[in-house]
Order: sequence, then C-alpha cells, then structure tokens
Amino acid sequence: MSDDGSVVEVLVPCVDVTDGRAVDPVRFSGIRDPHDPAEIARWYAAHGVSRIFFDVLDDWDGIHTVSPLVSSLRGSGVSVLMSVGNGRLRSVSAAERLLDEGVSALSVSTDAVENPSVVERLARTVEEGRIMGAVNAGEGPLGPWSAYVHGGRTAAGEEAPAFARRLAELGARLILANSADREGTGLGYDHALTRAVAGASGVPVIASGGCGRVDHLVEALESGTADYVLANKALHRGDLPLHELLGRSAERENPSR
Repeated sequence: MSDDGSVVEVLVPCVDVTDGRAVDPVRFSGIRDPHDPAEIARWYAAHGVSRIFFDVLDDWDGIHTVSPLVSSLRGSGVSVLMSVGNGRLRSVSAAERLLDEGVSALSVSTDAVENPSVVERLARTVEEGRIMGAVNAGEGPLGPWSAYVHGGRTAAGEEAPAFARRLAELGARLILANSADREGTGLGYDHALTRAVAGASGVPVIASGGCGRVDHLVEALESGTADYVLANKALHRGDLPLHELLGRSAERENPSR
C-alpha cells in the first residue's frame, strides 16, 4: 500500500493518563492546561492528527475519571484509542459502556493470556475494529522479542509474532507493536519487530518504542511495514515538530496485507 499523505496523518500521539490527567505535560503554545488530556487531544486534532492513544494507568475502578474525557471529545474529529489497567477489560459490559461513550477501540494485552473468553465475547458483540491489541516485546526468556503483559512486568510465554497472531485470532483488528527495550532511547523503532508482527497478525500495525526524531517516523512507514507510528514524550516535548511532519510523506509498501 502506498500513501502520499503527510506523516502527521498516520501519527498516533500517546498520552499517559492517571486520575483523568496527563502524566507528562505538553510544551505547545496555545494550551492553557498542559495536563488536560482533552485539550491536548483537541490541539493535535486541530493540527491534522486523526487518532490519539490514551494509556490509562489506573485500573477500571478509576474509570469514572476517564468517562468525562471521552465524552468531551465527541465531535472533535479525533478517534480515541485507549488502554485501561495494562490491557485489561474487566468485563464485556464495562468495555461496552466505554465504547458507547466514544472510545473508538479498546486495547487488550493481559486479558489475551489471562481471560481470553472476555476478549472473544466482546469481539462478538461490538462492531469489527473496536478492539486493538498491544504487543510489548523485550529481552526475556524467549529472546529479544519475548512478549510481556501486566505493563511489561510478566512474560506472556510467547514471542511477539505469536502473541500478535493470538490477538488477531481473538478479534483485534489493529495491533500496537512496542519495543520495550527501545522506549526512551531515541534510537528509532525496531523495524524487524514491526514487520514480524504485521506478517504474523495480518492486520494494520502501529510502530512504537524508540522514536526520537522525524526521520524515525518516516523510516518506520517505509521500512518497518507500519501503518501508523506512535510517539509519546519526544512528541510532547516538541522534538517532533508537527509543521515538519506536515511536510514529510512516506511511500509505504505492506506485503503482509
């Protein structure tokens, strides 16, 4: 698949959230409250971003702080991807309520190992595409691509490609391929990991982990078989200027599709 659009169109800013507030403040002019996730999301939407990922660090007991955030973004033009409690769903009904409130897709990881029946039941009751999967890969018992759950603390017992295939079989139609060992390094994405996850799952993939400059985003799209690229702190700090992203495009060839 080729795409002549700007990189910003496939950029997925990640905002870590706890108690309804962004953990890391953004450094953009024009934002009154740099810890307000809704204001951050609207700012990104106004600059051409169409998807945002909220990584909610609280468990489902604290979801009442997230519901107003999701509802406030209806009509903003940005699709909300969300993970709660390290990729747990708690129950089908709880997940459905959050989706009804405006979340476009809920991310699962831990439940794919510990409670796959909940993921399967949710996939049967909601529209296709409302579930995404997260693969956190790092050095571990099975090598450099050992898959982890519980926020990267517990080995899943599979390598990342096999775990990605499991997520797709359970109903995930978008998968985040995160290199835990590259997070915060600024060394760029693990393109081989992205390609392996894309090939094993057969669904669109978000490259994650290690982005430090604009070239890394472009390389992930051109060399890593990524459909989307996620950035967190480097983006919020202003190290990846959106005006530069708007002027950059990438030719993507995804043989796994």
